Amino acid sequence: MHDRVWLGSDVWANPMEDWRVIDGAAECQSLGSNRSIHSITHQITNPVNFFAMAVRVQQVGSKGTDGGAGFRIGIRSEINEYRSNCFAAKGVNAGVTE
Repeated sequence: MHDRVWLGSDVWANPMEDWRVIDGAAECQSLGSNRSIHSITHQITNPVNFFAMAVRVQQVGSKGTDGGAGFRIGIRSEINEYRSNCFAAKGVNAGVTE
């Protein structure tokens, strides 16, 4: 994958203008809080069933306070539609902080 601004059609980035593909990886260009990438191709509809997620993270620069990286699962908007779910802030956080 070549370097570019747009991450791709299978994800939604918040805010979109803060993300780039650099050396084949998604890279956030901002230190602001709640920067996120959402898979828009899959949705967990039965939380009783098993699922697994994995991601590799790397800090490429340090210009200020790092908020960390991880997953937020169980994100749902009031209407629980996959596009509106990308903007909901509540869910279960798991990952590395600061």
